[in-house]
Amino acid sequence: MDIKELIDTIRPVSDEALEMFLPKLTPRSVRAKELIIEQGKTSRSIYFICSGVFRNFTLNDGEEHTRWFALDGDIVASMFSFANGQPAIASVQALTDAEVYVMSIADAKELMDSSPEWSRWANRFFADGLYMLERRYLYIGVGDAMTRYKNLQSMRSFEMLQKVPLQYIASYLNMRPQTLSNIRKQLFKK
Repeated sequence: MDIKELIDTIRPVSDEALEMFLPKLTPRSVRAKELIIEQGKTSRSIYFICSGVFRNFTLNDGEEHTRWFALDGDIVASMFSFANGQPAIASVQALTDAEVYVMSIADAKELMDSSPEWSRWANRFFADGLYMLERRYLYIGVGDAMTRYKNLQSMRSFEMLQKVPLQYIASYLNMRPQTLSNIRKQLFKK
């Protein structure tokens, strides 16, 4: 995905605003399984995903819990690090090889402070993030296992569901991989 297109999916910006933004980006290739944000470490960057699939997960008592997925066109950052300079409470891992643009949190804050247009863009980005969290808890956090999976199907693309390993989808839906496998078999038979 083109960076202008990615930015405009949140809120369109002027050519002048884009000219302020582009020099602050660094393109980067990310390999599958690579962590771009590590739980317990302060993240100093924001990632604009041009291609690839990522997951956000926590590690508690040796067990991983997938919290969300990010795809082409998504923007990934640790909000704990961004807002307060605190260590990330979760890791972000590439599930596929990916292409991203990276911006430092310091540069992002400078843009927001110096440009009302970028401040409005950031407000929209954060509001969209809160909406997605509410939607996740409303549709994925309730109901039986079948209902949660069907809700996920309606919210995410078939392509994404094919790219993400079963154990991560099961973790996201708060079920065992075997349960998810059985649900998929039932739906395939219909």
